[in-house]
Amino acid sequence: MTRTAMPEAPADMPEFTDEQLKKLIAFMEQAGRSRAGEQGAEFSETDYLAGCMATLFALGRQGSIPAGWIFTTMAGKSPLDLPTLDQTVYVVHVPELTRDEAITIYKNRHDADEHTMLLEEENQRWHVYMRFMPVRNALRPDIAKRLEEADS
Repeated sequence: MTRTAMPEAPADMPEFTDEQLKKLIAFMEQAGRSRAGEQGAEFSETDYLAGCMATLFALGRQGSIPAGWIFTTMAGKSPLDLPTLDQTVYVVHVPELTRDEAITIYKNRHDADEHTMLLEEENQRWHVYMRFMPVRNALRPDIAKRLEEADS
């Protein structure tokens, strides 16, 4: 995979006051909520906010990116206070196990990491994979049902 260099922000960008930046960020957040309402399950909050962050980088104001846009997402919550359209799960997969044992799903990364380490210690020949993905894209119907049961 070829890495591309991050482009430099244009030198002739206008200066924004802190008040103007706050209004711009509020607009971005409101526009994201509106777009999510229009696009429903097709909307990716993470991708939308990445585009907003790229805009702030282009303006040379990356220090103005709200920390919540990054850290709230990592906590499995919505920075835009949306319903959990992009709820993320951690899937631990061991192809060498039977179908019922091969996949385990966790809501938080810490538990998934611990399980992965235990599996690797238990059998060095196993291939243990962990990845995170939006629930709606990742799960077979039977797994989605197991998650719902775990919530109740």
